[in-house]
Amino acid sequence: MPFHSINLFAKQFITNTVLAVLLAVYLEGWTQTRFYDPIFGVGVKYTIEYGKTTIPLDKVTSLTLDFYAPENDTLRKRPLIILMHGGGYLMGNKNNYPMETLCSRFAQMGYTCASINYSLKFEKKGTPNDRAGKKVLQTTHELKAAIRFFRASVNNGNKFQIDANQIWVGGSSSGGITALHTAFVQAKHFDRFSWKLNDFGGLEGLGGNPNYSSKVQGVISLSGAIGDTAYIKSNIPVVSVHGVFDPIVPYEIGQIAFDFPFFGDVPSADVIIWLV
Repeated sequence: MPFHSINLFAKQFITNTVLAVLLAVYLEGWTQTRFYDPIFGVGVKYTIEYGKTTIPLDKVTSLTLDFYAPENDTLRKRPLIILMHGGGYLMGNKNNYPMETLCSRFAQMGYTCASINYSLKFEKKGTPNDRAGKKVLQTTHELKAAIRFFRASVNNGNKFQIDANQIWVGGSSSGGITALHTAFVQAKHFDRFSWKLNDFGGLEGLGGNPNYSSKVQGVISLSGAIGDTAYIKSNIPVVSVHGVFDPIVPYEIGQIAFDFPFFGDVPSADVIIWLV
């Protein structure tokens, strides 16, 4: 096989081209993209009052959240994710480690994120479904109050730098249950209970900022559930993750089984897991 010679200029050209390609491949591997990669530091503002709980109506209390945001970020409108901790509606708070971790991770990727406190404990009187239904109504009121709080902030200087058209809600266990019902439940779905929806502030509640929308653009449900899949009519995207051996919130369909000493009881309401 004959060998062909090549001049020095051509050699240099090929060498430079190969180096340029290798450098491009190397830089591509290190290129980081907003919303996909952790490219920011995280700043946190703690214990911000976002609304009030009004169930029961004679015991109004303030509700607070922690707000996470990417540091040194110049973008003025960023998606917002509001998360709620788990705990069977009996225990937990906004400093829940999984929620703190998720909020921090989302903020590193360029999202804004909030971990919220909400009301705990069930009423002691009534059927299991009545008690569970009222607790879900109460916590959806509170999550909607948080959504409206942030939308109101946009019209008052937008100090949180959020995009009011991109608000997602989510959470783990009871937080996921609340998020799903916040997104999909309608007033007619409360006709099954002995108490009247309008006696407790209707579907929106009285938590604050009543002139703003509580509509969400998506849901993140981690071991959450919904009372009935018939509620799901709106075209709202859902990320739903659940374990088949979950001992508390049943996989697919069943009854809540949260029964731990000293914490009280959770009514054994029927739920359905919706996986997509």
